[in-house]
Formats: sequence, structure tokens, C-alpha cells
Amino acid sequence: MSRTSRSPYRLTFALAMALSGGVAAVPAVSRAQAADTRDALAIEEVVVTARKREENLQETPIAITAVGGEQLQARGAVDLTAIETLAPNVHFSANQPTSGLSGATAVFIRGIGQRDFTINIDPAVGVYFDGVYVGRSIGALMDLVEIERVEVLRGPQNTLFGRNTIGGAISVVTKSPAEQFGGSIRVSGGEDTYAEVAGSVNVPLSETVRASLSAFYRHQDGFVKALQYNDVKLGEDDVRGARAKLVFDFSPSVSLELAGDIARTSNTPGPVVPVVLNTLLPVGTVGTGPFNTFFNNSLTLSGDAACRTTAGHATNSRCFGSVWLPASRYASNAVFTDRNGRKVDPDNQLDTNGISATLTADTPLGQFKSISAYRDFDAVTFNDLDFTPYLLFANNHPEFSQHQYSQEFQLVGSTANGKVDYVLGLYYFEEKGLERIFNQIVTAFNATTNPGSLAQDIFRNIDNSSKAAYAQVTYHLTDALSITGGARYTEGRKTFRIKNILPSGATDGPYRGVKEVERLTPTITVGWKATPDSYLYATYSEGFRDGGFAARFLGVLPANLPSYDPEFVEAYEVGSKNVLFDGRLRLNAAVFHTKYKDLQVDATVPPALQISQQSTILNLAQARMQGVEVEFDGRLTEWLRVDGAVGYLDADIQSVLGGRVASGAFGVTTATDLPYTPKWTANLGVTATTRVAEMGKLAARFDLSYSDTQTSAIDGNYETKLRSRSHLNASLRYTPDGGRWEAGLYVRNLTNDHYFVQKTNIQALNSAFGALGRPRTIFASVTYRFGN
Repeated sequence: MSRTSRSPYRLTFALAMALSGGVAAVPAVSRAQAADTRDALAIEEVVVTARKREENLQETPIAITAVGGEQLQARGAVDLTAIETLAPNVHFSANQPTSGLSGATAVFIRGIGQRDFTINIDPAVGVYFDGVYVGRSIGALMDLVEIERVEVLRGPQNTLFGRNTIGGAISVVTKSPAEQFGGSIRVSGGEDTYAEVAGSVNVPLSETVRASLSAFYRHQDGFVKALQYNDVKLGEDDVRGARAKLVFDFSPSVSLELAGDIARTSNTPGPVVPVVLNTLLPVGTVGTGPFNTFFNNSLTLSGDAACRTTAGHATNSRCFGSVWLPASRYASNAVFTDRNGRKVDPDNQLDTNGISATLTADTPLGQFKSISAYRDFDAVTFNDLDFTPYLLFANNHPEFSQHQYSQEFQLVGSTANGKVDYVLGLYYFEEKGLERIFNQIVTAFNATTNPGSLAQDIFRNIDNSSKAAYAQVTYHLTDALSITGGARYTEGRKTFRIKNILPSGATDGPYRGVKEVERLTPTITVGWKATPDSYLYATYSEGFRDGGFAARFLGVLPANLPSYDPEFVEAYEVGSKNVLFDGRLRLNAAVFHTKYKDLQVDATVPPALQISQQSTILNLAQARMQGVEVEFDGRLTEWLRVDGAVGYLDADIQSVLGGRVASGAFGVTTATDLPYTPKWTANLGVTATTRVAEMGKLAARFDLSYSDTQTSAIDGNYETKLRSRSHLNASLRYTPDGGRWEAGLYVRNLTNDHYFVQKTNIQALNSAFGALGRPRTIFASVTYRFGN
């Protein structure tokens, strides 16, 4: 559907100019002088490192949402999915439906992202953990323990952050060891056996060596009943982990930080339920292609032709159809099996590990930094994609692993006169990964024998590398006016191998494909500090996401692997950052326009081709994203603070290459909605504090978020639509004087809303299914702080 409203741009531009005092030049005022005039209720300054140096958020020419660790804790946030309710035009969800794995993420910013979890698909929003890029969507779901802050950078960040950041970047910064002994422990408990224990300790080992250690455990039962089991609930959350840091201060100008983290997840498959079974096409209709001909409404388990009728489809348990849709919204008839087709109690596991060494040295040319890092993950998953007690389509991952190494050198400095700031860098990244999929797919039924099946034991291997050099220079024309230019040169090589071991022991493949890329991505920004409290900027930037090879094939593998090229963006952004009312209100706004070229789309080529070629990814379309974002944070009184954001997004497919190409069972045209592009997103947080009998502080907080209607797949199908929804969280926290301990009561999804976070369809099964959000959860928490 085309959405072309432009009135918000005029309104925001006018607002920005008014807040910035028009165009009259104003002499620069020092930060100290400005601080002297501020109200005692002024909000705190926020420091970010979005441009590889510490800067005031209000003087950084990027649309950034920065949230501190204490703010996240006050909201009851436990992992990165919380940022979806904190930043405008952002989608961050887990439990990708076709994976069955809770750690498989889908992340979009301004309508650009990646929803597929397979090993060969690159993200379009980069996730960084203490400056280290996380190369795959699995392993990117960070738990928020001992977090200093999370920065959400919207818009392309290719110059300083690299490829695969065309939507934006999410930077997680953890706390460094303190110079004094201290720490905390938090114990929580609540509904559905919710339990959490988290602790941290800082230990100064000497005057020059300090260490920190944090550990956590969290469990909550699943909330989708597996009806074919006695005591299995899908959507369980069971994770434990630890992080450690060791800092050596060799001198006032040289330090080395060693860090390591581990996490272990072991839980039931994700909370995925069927939306429609075998009715994406009308009952009695037969789809295209040999696999579809069998499944799409011609499938019967008993040879009963009544399964082709609407009544039989809905009532005959021997049919594959809507008869297997549970009466409860939180239930599934899925049965999970091993490679021999035997029913098992599913235990999906995900292990992640990381180590890094960061050397920092102050030199005459600026601050030099070396970041050396290694990360890996290893997963095992069970999944059932037919949602019946029968073995129709089992989709398991007996092996799913990736390991990566990265090295980055940075030099961040300024000239002696302060006229020029610069960032120079070199970057290297390599990764290897294996995704092994064991599919069991029904191919024949009759009334007297067990179903025949097609077993696929598929091995997908990646071997990728990338190297880059980048530079960004800011020239201060005056104290108020600056211009920044930068560019990144990237070379990359991707190798993909795929093979299928057949039940007979014969091997289909291996087949190999190689793609290389060279790309220069520039950026240019003009910044103007119009008044001591107002900053305007305009930016042009480019970025790209890597191309690759298709990986999903339902039959014989193609010897010539279908490939797709990189996709590109050109982005224009104008922003205004303001501090108003003697420092009580921070008000930031951005207007953006993005040209999205050679869009990579999960698509199906025409059915005349063989079945092995019917699943691929194509550079299908050209698109355009444009919108407005407004964020605010204000202290109205000593006891009342309000923060929030509003995002408007107008996303359209401008042209479809080749005119019309099938995607799933449906057509993609210029009228098709792009996934995760709600027209409106918004969030509002209210914090009220009061003294309690002169003994301590009581703080109540409410967080309301809203997301407009959107689709989660580019297939034009109603069943993959996500309805508009509002989400309300609340907390009540008491902190006695002295601040040694804190007690809190938290409620997530206060209104107990029923909603999907993702949906998808499988054309071969003529069905759609989705991952549910968790119902209302109430829990209590007690935190004790010790030391200095």
C-alpha cells in the first residue's frame, strides 16, 4: 500500500528552526557558562561514543537513542529486545518462527533489516558488544547485566562501523571495573516460576590492576502448551552466564583491558503457534510445483477425499488442515522428533562465548586503540513446522555453529589548535560457520501404510573475510560551524558450500560459490551549534550489505548455486538537538530520506523451473524510506519526569525488477508492504518519585509503547500481518536512604495483550505461523549493594 504523507517533514523542519532560534548567528558560549544559568532541575548530560570518541549526545550529528543501565533496570528490561519499546522506528524481536530458537533475532531500523536466521544471511543492522561486531543474528541477543549503556544509532553507519549497518547500529557498552571494592546482588521471583539471580563485584587487585566479575541465572516457564505432551510448554526462558574484565593501568596513558563472556541457554522451542493450516490458498485449491501439488489441499492422511472440502478440512482429524488449530490461543499440537522420527522432549540449546583484548594508549597524535576479539556460538534445535501430531515436516538443527575473529586499530585525535578532529582505522574480520539441517518431509500417504518421507541432511558452510580502512575528519570552520567528511574502503570475500547426504548414503554436492566485493562508502555532515543549547546537522551517507548465495532448496541441489548481489542505500538526514527550559527538557528531532537499491528479498522464481531452484533470494526491488523521529526527556518537577519518542515511517517499493516476481505463493509489486515498516511507532515513559516518611524514596514508572499495523514478510499475505498494538509495563521501586538496597515490583505487559512478534508462511505447507509475545508477568526484585 502506498503511503505518501509528507506533512510531518514540514512541521518538524519548522519546529527545528524555531527551537534553534532561526538563522541568526549566536556567539559560542562555554559549557561552564551555560551550566551556571541552568535550573537546579536540569537533566543530566548524556555521553556517547557513536563516533569512536566521547561526545555529548547533543553535539553528535547522528540520530541516537542512548539508554543507561540503571534506566534499563528501572524498566525491568532483561535483554536487547527491550530497545524496541525505547527507540523510534526500531524493531527487535527474538524467537524467529522457522528456527524454533529463542536466540534467533530479527532487527530492523527505519524499515531496513534482516529476518532470516540462516548462516549465510548477513544482518543489515550491526550489533556491537564493547566495540566488537557480532557477525550473525544468532548470538546477538545480549542479556543486560552490568550494562553501562546501550546506544541505538539510526541510519547507515558504514564509515565508522562497517558493512552490514545500512539500517543502523546497536552498540552495547558494559561497565569497566571500578577503582574501589564494591558490587551488588539481585534476586527476583514471580509468575510462571520466574526466577533471577544476578551479582557483580569489583575488586582492585593493586594500584594498577582492577577486576570485575558478574554472573546471572534466569528462568521462566514457557507459556504455550504443547498439547501432545504431558508437561511441555513452549517459550521457556532458561539462561545463565558470566562476564569478567581485568584492567591493567600500565601508566596514566597506557592501559589494557581483557574481557570474557559466556552464556548458556537450554529451553523448549520458541512460542510458535499456527495461524492457518493448509488454507493460505482456498480449500480444494492445488498449488504450483510438485511439492505444492502434494501438500496444498490434496493431502489426506486417510485417502479421504472429504479433506478437500471445507467441512472435512475443519473437522476430520485425518486431514492436514484447520482441524489441528487449537482452541486456545496459547497452544500447539506440534510434536518434535529425532532423526529416526521418534517423539522426543525438545531441548534447544545455545552456547555463546567471547574474549577480547583492548589496548589503549595516548600518543602525541591522539588516542591509539587496538581491539582484538574472538566470538563463537554453538546451537542445537528441534522444530516442527506442520503443527500436527503427524510427522509431516520436521526441521531440526543437530549442528549450528559459527566462530569469528576480528582486529581493529583506531587512532582518534585532534590537531593542537583544535580546528581538526580525526578518526583513522584499519579493520579485519573473518568467520567460519556450519549450519546442519535435518529435514523430514512427507512425500506419500495411503490408508494402510506409514507415510513415505524425504530426508534431507543438509550441510551449509560459510568461510568469509573482510578488511577495511576508514577515515573521518571534522574541520571546525568556526566555534559554531563544522564540516565532517569520511569514507570507508572495504574488500570482502565470501565462500559458501552446501551438500545433502541422502538416506541411501549418497551425497548430493558439495557445491561451492564464491563472491567478492570492493566498495567505497562515503559520508559528509555539516553541523551548526546555532545557540549554546541548540545544534543542527545535515548528513549524506552511503552503505551496503553483503551479497551471497541462496541456501533453501526443497529437492535436488543446483550445481550452479543461485546468488544475489549486495544491496545499497543512499541516505539523507537533517536533525535538530535542543536543550530547553534551563536544561529541564531535551528535545531532538530528525528527518530522513533513504534510497534503498537492489533490495534483497526472499523470493520464489517462476514455477516452470525445477523444484530445486524454487527457493532463492533475489535483488528484487528498489525502495524508498522516509520519515520523522522526535525524542524527548524532561523533568517537569522535582518528582515527575517524562521521556518518550515518536517515529513516522513512509516506506514504499518504487520498482520491481522484472515487473512481477513471485514471493512465497504471492506476487510482489509496488503496492506490496515491506516487512517491519509500521507507519507510526511511539513510546512514553513517566516516572514519579516521592519521599516515604523521611526514610527513603519511592519511584513509580509506567512505560507505554505503540506500534502501528505492519507485515513481517514481503509476501502480500494477510496472515503475516501484525496488528497495531500498545504495550504497557510498570514498576514500583523503594530505595531507603543510603541506597544500599532496593526493592521493586515489576509488571510486563500489564494489560495482558495477546500479540505476535513475528509471523511467516511456508508455501509448501500452504500454512502460516508466528511467534507469540509473552502474556502479563508480575515479579518482585530485591537488590543489595555493598562496598564503596
